[in-house]
Amino acid sequence: RYEVGRAGGAMASLPAARPARRALHAAPAPPPSPFLATWRRRWHGATQRSRAAAAAQKKSQNRVLVPVATGTEEMEAVVLVDVLRRAGASVIMASVEESRAVTCSRGVRIVADATMSEVVDETAEFDAVVLPGGMPGTKRLRDSEALCQLIEKHDAKDGLLGAICAAPAVVLRDIGLLDGKRATCHPDFQRQLATSMSFNGTFNGRTVVDGNVVTSQGPGTAFEFALLLVEEMFGRVASEEVARPMLVPSNVNETMLTCFDDVEAYAKPYSPSTPKVLVPIANGTEEMEAVILVDVLRRAGIEVIVASVEKTMQVTAANRVTLQADCSISDCQRHHIGSFDGIFLPGGMPGAERLRDSSVLMEILGKHKKDNRLYGAICAAPVVALQ
Repeated sequence: RYEVGRAGGAMASLPAARPARRALHAAPAPPPSPFLATWRRRWHGATQRSRAAAAAQKKSQNRVLVPVATGTEEMEAVVLVDVLRRAGASVIMASVEESRAVTCSRGVRIVADATMSEVVDETAEFDAVVLPGGMPGTKRLRDSEALCQLIEKHDAKDGLLGAICAAPAVVLRDIGLLDGKRATCHPDFQRQLATSMSFNGTFNGRTVVDGNVVTSQGPGTAFEFALLLVEEMFGRVASEEVARPMLVPSNVNETMLTCFDDVEAYAKPYSPSTPKVLVPIANGTEEMEAVILVDVLRRAGIEVIVASVEKTMQVTAANRVTLQADCSISDCQRHHIGSFDGIFLPGGMPGAERLRDSSVLMEILGKHKKDNRLYGAICAAPVVALQ
């Protein structure tokens, strides 16, 4: 019997095939010739490669715009770009400023792929437009006439729209794209969102999908927001495949800290001065790890110095986000050696190898360890750089 589909919840089927004729007619066919077997293997392999190439081409045709501005939330912007590129999307980070270089809300400096004026001049359209939050970056996105016109045209064609943190309330609400929709945003902006919407849903969802609009609450929901956008564009399987190697926890409450020693033993005695931390970066550094480290530590009031181990201040990270360091590692050696309370290494390849190969960084780290001060590493860096 041959299964052909479901009807009314049950599997419908065709009548059973007629019994085979006499054994004479049911005898097995002779084995294929070696030539035919070889041809079949080659044909099958070519077909599989063709399908894989077609799938890759389909992914690369998904163009996504992520606009940024002075004051954009760096974690949200970089997580979005990194995750979407991991999924195979062609992501363009565009600055609404006159320059491609922007300084984000916590002082991380990013160099965008293009300016908004360059993007508007392009004839190709986008499959998705996704807005990071952060203040005053979100206001500067809203004040970009070119960006708002592009968003309105994109929405009119039912294109996928995403916004996180303050962006749903400050940008999408102000240009009238959330009327009658369910949405969420950062708790500090929920009242502003509610006062201008015919809204029947709840604001408590971490990430909300309504039609072509996906909204989310803030930096802590950036990963699930980005992965949901991947699912919207490429399907659930693709989203799961991207999430797996990033080790995104399935349960946000699961334990993430394992201590084999007393961390307090590595802390300096209390001092009224501001703690100082070094985060070195290199070509191939994992941008999400570097930016999250810097952003979170600066939120805690820690002075963070981002130092490049390359010959230039700009580094191209693992997923092609361009980061601008505060100084070179040589400058750190001359002016700051012995003054860091912590040194934390991001991962990413070949970034971790380039950190390991920096003799200046290794000298700084060696003295830091000898002084019994706190240091840490993530991803590939513990094995590649520290070991």
